[in-house]
Amino acid sequence: MSPAPRAVLYVRLSRDSAVSTSIAGQNADLYALAESEGWRVVATFEDNGKSGGKQRDKAVAALAMIRNNEADVLAVYAYDRWSRMGIADSAEVIKAIEARQRLAKKRLTPAPLFIAVREGIRSDQEGWKMRTAFAAEMAETERDRMVSRRTASIERMRREGRNPGTGPAPFGYRSAPFADGRPGRRFVVDHEEATVIREIAERLVAGESSSALARELNTRHIPMPRSPFRLAQLKGEPTLDAGTGEAL
Repeated sequence: MSPAPRAVLYVRLSRDSAVSTSIAGQNADLYALAESEGWRVVATFEDNGKSGGKQRDKAVAALAMIRNNEADVLAVYAYDRWSRMGIADSAEVIKAIEARQRLAKKRLTPAPLFIAVREGIRSDQEGWKMRTAFAAEMAETERDRMVSRRTASIERMRREGRNPGTGPAPFGYRSAPFADGRPGRRFVVDHEEATVIREIAERLVAGESSSALARELNTRHIPMPRSPFRLAQLKGEPTLDAGTGEAL
């Protein structure tokens, strides 16, 4: 009796969409599939909140298990959970499976299998490479659309003086709720930081050296816009003195 195929499962929860199948739900579906197929799960990789448009170490590690004959099956919940990096990235999956297929024909390794459950892609079926490439193109296209929509939304919110929620408020501002109670937040002037900005501008216009001015600001412990001290201030968290490191 042949040993059960060794399976590696990969799941990812995206930050790019407000509607996304949970990590637990993806795992449950993949484990149910493993049981019905008779696989022995040897590894599960999870990326929670990671973008599919970037290289992810856990995805690389999962595919490496197929390349290195440490697993026979790579199962993902959906191709866009696996990657949104386009056709070039899908070629890596195809090459890994084809390399193992050649070894399997020589009886050197068990036969490999790649599965993307939602798209119904299986590498033991005809046309799987074309379907994988098509799924990769669709995933990248949708990612580009989401990025465009998000970029346009952020720009519109900035024009309206609203906080787009993509990072700390710019130096000189604070984030605050709207006075009329509407949803969302807006930028309001932080008068202490605004005073520093005006001073810097006036002194630069007067001809002072930017490097000398920067050294003085450091001496005065004026925080950088994204310094841990300022970020803690913005969040209303306990802060440490920017110069001594002691609690204020």
